[in-house]
Amino acid sequence: MQWKSRADAMPWVGLYVCVASLVCTLAMAADAFQGFRQWKLWFPCRFFTINAASITLIAIAMKLAVDLDTDMSDTVYMIAKSASIIFLVTMVANFLPSLGLMDDKELLMNMLAFGILIITISVNVWIQFSTTGPFTTPIQLLILILPLPWPFSVAMIVPASRRILQHHYEKLHGLASDPQEINFSGKRLIRYVKKYWMMAETGNLQFVTACSPVSSAFGVICSLLACISVVILVTLFNDLSNFQYGNSDYNWSINVIVTLQLVGAIVGSIAPIFRCLTATSHFNLSTKLSKNHLNVFRVEKVWIERLQLWKHSHVTYIPSRHCTKVFRNIRNIILNVCIALQITVVVICNIICLFPRSSLILFSLFCYFCKSLLKRFKEPSVSNNNVILDVEEYSAYVIQIEADTKLSKRILRKTVNSINRLLHEAEEKEPRNLTKLLKKSTGFYGVVEFDNDQVPPFTSRRNAELLEPSNCNINCHCPFTS
Repeated sequence: MQWKSRADAMPWVGLYVCVASLVCTLAMAADAFQGFRQWKLWFPCRFFTINAASITLIAIAMKLAVDLDTDMSDTVYMIAKSASIIFLVTMVANFLPSLGLMDDKELLMNMLAFGILIITISVNVWIQFSTTGPFTTPIQLLILILPLPWPFSVAMIVPASRRILQHHYEKLHGLASDPQEINFSGKRLIRYVKKYWMMAETGNLQFVTACSPVSSAFGVICSLLACISVVILVTLFNDLSNFQYGNSDYNWSINVIVTLQLVGAIVGSIAPIFRCLTATSHFNLSTKLSKNHLNVFRVEKVWIERLQLWKHSHVTYIPSRHCTKVFRNIRNIILNVCIALQITVVVICNIICLFPRSSLILFSLFCYFCKSLLKRFKEPSVSNNNVILDVEEYSAYVIQIEADTKLSKRILRKTVNSINRLLHEAEEKEPRNLTKLLKKSTGFYGVVEFDNDQVPPFTSRRNAELLEPSNCNINCHCPFTS
């Protein structure tokens, strides 16, 4: 293939952008499908997560947004740039829970790379808006650009949230693994599995970030952006003459880019919208919780804990006392500004979420009233009674950031049903992977080699804690015997 000029190659550059947009859209669709399949309507991130590959794909997909050589008098470019920014906001909203999957170092590196990308895109868009001509109104541009730095606010709470969840897990782990109650019978192992399953499901850091005010605010914004995307697509497809590339160097490929990115924005809005809807319904509504939801100026300590820790840390690596004082003052000023920005972001997100939260609270009260009436005319079944007993027993092993908020009984019931279903499948199906492993085994010579009378028995606390999760893991994959 020979290109006589740069203009001949531009449609294929546009096709390159289309491929990147399509990959991002498919990854977001896969996460949405997986969430519905597992009935986790807070949609944990599995395929579309923030990493080097996804940041590279986002940078390629934003080629039109950062292109400064475009003629903004052309309607096609105006629509294309708006579609690119809408698509970007949707992608940011989708990978937000994946921040909970990373350790501190990985989180820092990924957020630095993402920050460089966001600064580049924002500066280029603002230059384009200020010089060559506006492609949207200032208010619309502010709405589109404003949410882009919000993932940094969520990243600030990840280390503190992880520490709190780990602390709660250690307490509940000590409660669940009492060495005096150790009994490796089938029924006892089933109880251990259910306890650890409840801790694993509720102590998921992705769940914490997905239910944060920032994630809920992204859900509200994505619902508006999805409506705008639908209107643009309907307008374009109602009259096919709208698919004109005008003076665009990208020729036919610019229409494909606009279509793919608008469809990607619609598909990618599914997960953020459902996260917003489930953030309130996941918790058992009480008078105190309802007031907290409606109090937009309430900011939890976890949001600014990391910044305050940096602010009060001692400076020991600067030899001069005067330089140390100057550095501390400058550092405190910067951190005070960051704390103020962090609080402002949380308050803005609480204000954005005010309407859906109020609606969900009213709807939940209505449902509670209807269920109370139905209970008078309906007798509970034996299976429901067993599930209720399981919920009451294992609700003590729920891990949460805030002690005041309690998970709703519906969510606890679904969690118990999921582990019951998994245990039932383990009884019915043959554990193929474990069977293959045992067939490959040549014996237990390693155990004999390391057999030593000086090793303490498994009745000791530490060894019991080490053995217990392993037995629970095997228990999930093997048929049970009493």
